[in-house]
Amino acid sequence: MGLIIGDENASQGMTKAIYDKIRQVMEPIDGASEEQMTDIRASWKKLSHAIAHGVVSHIKSNMEIKKIRTIDRVSVQGNTGTTNAHLHSVSINAEDADLVFSETNYPAGQGHVE
Repeated sequence: MGLIIGDENASQGMTKAIYDKIRQVMEPIDGASEEQMTDIRASWKKLSHAIAHGVVSHIKSNMEIKKIRTIDRVSVQGNTGTTNAHLHSVSINAEDADLVFSETNYPAGQGHVE
């Protein structure tokens, strides 16, 4: 799953997670009327969105990917090219069931994280 910033209404993504935690930690506020709480919550939503935007943008721009390994099966098959207008039908079969690929941070981590 990609990193989702969310929206200014705190209805999704990291913005919602931050907003929900702020409400859990900060509420109730002694002496605040419901009208005041509506205004306060609107401010918390904006704050949550700003924080989420900064965090996700920073991670996407600066994340380094290291020591990720995947294992897959590779199979190669083919024929030789044409020579003097006829095809040489030589099959090349090679298979490796435990081929290990190592991910790198090239080029500079760009394009690896959405």
